[in-house]
Amino acid sequence: MNSVPVEAGRPALSPRWRLLPDRLEADIALAGFAQVRAFVTGLMDLADALDHHPEVRFGYRQVSVTWTTHDSGGVTALDWRAAAATDRLLESVSPS
Repeated sequence: MNSVPVEAGRPALSPRWRLLPDRLEADIALAGFAQVRAFVTGLMDLADALDHHPEVRFGYRQVSVTWTTHDSGGVTALDWRAAAATDRLLESVSPS
């Protein structure tokens, strides 16, 4: 697993994120479908607010999220901000 390095100017991300050459990816386990629905709905609102839209796959108790900037061919500052915002959203849907 390629964990996300902490570098100056980048927000700290939860350990669930993987940095790949062209994207940030996270696999998220939730308690059930009600939490999946709340998270995916919140993620859609977040994406609209950022005018930046992730790739999302979900099932009964899991969600996979990928942030990338297709125009740049890789990960940009906007993807890092979106991933950090995704972490904050997850905390509100599924508190630890």
